[in-house]
Amino acid sequence: MTRTREVNAANHAREESLPKTSAATVSAMLSELIETHIVKCDEAFPHPDDCPAHVISNVHKTAARIQSIRTSRTGACHLIELALDDGTSFTIRVEEV
Repeated sequence: MTRTREVNAANHAREESLPKTSAATVSAMLSELIETHIVKCDEAFPHPDDCPAHVISNVHKTAARIQSIRTSRTGACHLIELALDDGTSFTIRVEEV
């Protein structure tokens, strides 16, 4: 076996032994990104009334602030639930495909 094949075989064996990324990990990452976005928007201006909306669509002419974010699990699926101050709510579904 050539040195290149030995290295490729070793790398492949190592990759197979590593645990796979889970839906829980991806859900947590997305939740943290949303939470960080909320904090950055809220910290952008010294007065709370001057802070930009968290969710803005120039196309649809809408803007809303995220009032709450909640995560939950249903079987193999993880949910991220967002409630906005305009009365709408959304669920982001994270599952391995």
